[in-house]
Amino acid sequence: MRQRKVLFFCMCLLGSFLCAGCKGREILAVPPFTESLIEAPLPAADASFLPEYGCGAAKQYFIPDKEKKRKSAEDPVVLLCESDAPKSLLEEDVLKRVYPASVTKLMTAYVALLHADLTDQVRISYKASHSFFGEAMVCGFQEGDTISLKDLLTAMLLMSGNDAAIAVAEHVASVSDASGSSDAFVELMNKEMKALGGLHTSFTNPHGLHEERHYTTAYDLYLVMQKLKEQKEFCEIASQKQCTISYLDAAKNRRTMTCVNTNQYLSGARTLPEGMKILFGKTGTTPTAGSCLALMVQAKNGKTYFAQVFGAKDYDKLYDKMTELLEVCNGQK
Repeated sequence: MRQRKVLFFCMCLLGSFLCAGCKGREILAVPPFTESLIEAPLPAADASFLPEYGCGAAKQYFIPDKEKKRKSAEDPVVLLCESDAPKSLLEEDVLKRVYPASVTKLMTAYVALLHADLTDQVRISYKASHSFFGEAMVCGFQEGDTISLKDLLTAMLLMSGNDAAIAVAEHVASVSDASGSSDAFVELMNKEMKALGGLHTSFTNPHGLHEERHYTTAYDLYLVMQKLKEQKEFCEIASQKQCTISYLDAAKNRRTMTCVNTNQYLSGARTLPEGMKILFGKTGTTPTAGSCLALMVQAKNGKTYFAQVFGAKDYDKLYDKMTELLEVCNGQK
């Protein structure tokens, strides 16, 4: 009798742990930061896990292969896959944590599109206009300037303006949170990333300037890009070579600004492979992150692809590697 009671108790205890584990999938936290490769399997790499987190049917999303690694730690992290099929053409360390630099702004734009309206009028705050000095990229907005959210996103995505990113964050937070702070917006970024199934990202700011706890993976950003491709207005903005925007200064005078895309394929500094078209993309560079670029392209075969390079040593190596990936797209039948 005593043995039966012990056995019954053990079975109940085991059952409670299993139930707790099921519930725990809803509140998974980002593991502690490490520069090394993730050794344990990622939940987001499980085909059955993806639909549960709202990132679409598994038939559309490829499942990353943890065993596909770079030949050398000096090589960049790369990802190349079809955008409309669960097919990876090339992946190297796509589950490794990387610093995304200004590629972060893809997530900033995604959250803005979810929680605000492009016709909203945004007032530039003191913080947005005074937070960046030195070599940090800024558009040059001044406190009191007023600009539409659409034009602000244009400046942020094309010029990679960090002041624009703070202004976007503060406005979206004011719409969805009483504090209206960039910190509240960052909480939204992490929440929405998790909702996509990207459980191995930690955002600490909306612009991507280096912070130790600000990191992601190529696969998590792939999930974001899958959603952004559905946003027609975003794609129209982020595929432009350049654009002139207008806004009012604090004295209500009309000002204009020409935004030139930092993407060298679009600026003309680099040549795209024959027959290829960029549908959207974002650059990013810091001394710690290296040179980074994430693109959605249409190849000459008519198919669309996502291509990512993170951690290249310099611009030449970044664009040489990206061109190599895009040539693979053109070789597909």
